Amino acid sequence: CLILNQTDTEGPIILSIDNNSYDAQYWINQFLNIKYADDANSHTQQYIELCKEFSTEILKTSYGAQKQNTFLAKTIDFFKENEVVNIERFKDDVFDEDKHKSLFDDYKKTFEGDQNIVMRNQFDVAEAVVNKEKKKIKTDIKLDTNIQIKLDIDAPEASSEYLERGYDNEKKMYYYKVFFNVEA
Repeated sequence: CLILNQTDTEGPIILSIDNNSYDAQYWINQFLNIKYADDANSHTQQYIELCKEFSTEILKTSYGAQKQNTFLAKTIDFFKENEVVNIERFKDDVFDEDKHKSLFDDYKKTFEGDQNIVMRNQFDVAEAVVNKEKKKIKTDIKLDTNIQIKLDIDAPEASSEYLERGYDNEKKMYYYKVFFNVEA
């Protein structure tokens, strides 16, 4: 942990490397009682982290990897197209169904409690953070039959338009059907 006393008005800047999650969390939360910076970078980072965790814990487990990947692609797309994120507009753009919006709201409350933060309903987007997080997001669908389907994060509508998921009663297995014109 490195503490830099750079400005008098905003307090010190603290840099922490997290090799051991338990010790770092104790040091940051209980001992130093550190609060995240209130800027575009931290808001963008926290919101993308919320979306990634929501997609893994709720969407993937309940609706499958295709729904998860489509949500993440739409999220990144929304952040890239807008300079300011308004949470209500975000939900309207990203979710097709109201039940997903309410699941997201419930998960957001849980996330805020777990992380001990309060997320703003409107904030400026930090483009550098979006680009960095976009590179970290994996949009692969890994199947138990040793087949992987890689989806393009820059084309969120493609997976819902050209990829269908179903169940074959004869084989008693799920399947994906892919539509295309020409192999690339």
